[in-house]
Amino acid sequence: MPFTPFHLGPGAAFKAAGRGRLSFCIFAGTQVIMDLEVLVRMFAGSRILHGYSHTYLGATAIGLVCALVGKPLCEYVFHLWNRIASQSPTSRFYLPVRMSWTAALVGAFVGSYSHVLFDSIMHGDMMPLWPFSSANPMHHIMDVGSLHALCLGAGVLGVILIEVVAPRGKDNHK
Repeated sequence: MPFTPFHLGPGAAFKAAGRGRLSFCIFAGTQVIMDLEVLVRMFAGSRILHGYSHTYLGATAIGLVCALVGKPLCEYVFHLWNRIASQSPTSRFYLPVRMSWTAALVGAFVGSYSHVLFDSIMHGDMMPLWPFSSANPMHHIMDVGSLHALCLGAGVLGVILIEVVAPRGKDNHK
């Protein structure tokens, strides 16, 4: 994807499906971490932008680090948020401070693996199966406009399911 935010659309849909079993906060953080290598390679003028971080092996390492670092970091940020934005667990803006390891791990790995999958469709310089293969079998299985529409549509659907259809409950907004 040309911009990390496109990945957040499917993340909203995954969150709607996974509820408290997926941390959207860690999912989103993983998207940013995944594209740091691309940013560095862009500034360096590299011909290949999508390197090790955009392989399933790299996504596994990034997912693990994001879960391990992201869980305590997100819990700390949620605690600060609640001190600033809300004092009451019944407030619309209140975020439960505790996050399960399941939600952290699922958010990180769904985030890192879906990032590789979606970018594999769009970017020809990717080798998602490295070191086992330099092929990119997903490249151009759909056109870029359709891929962007899919991501945006998934985001709209996810937000509707989270905010309108599904009742508010424990862990719905992490």
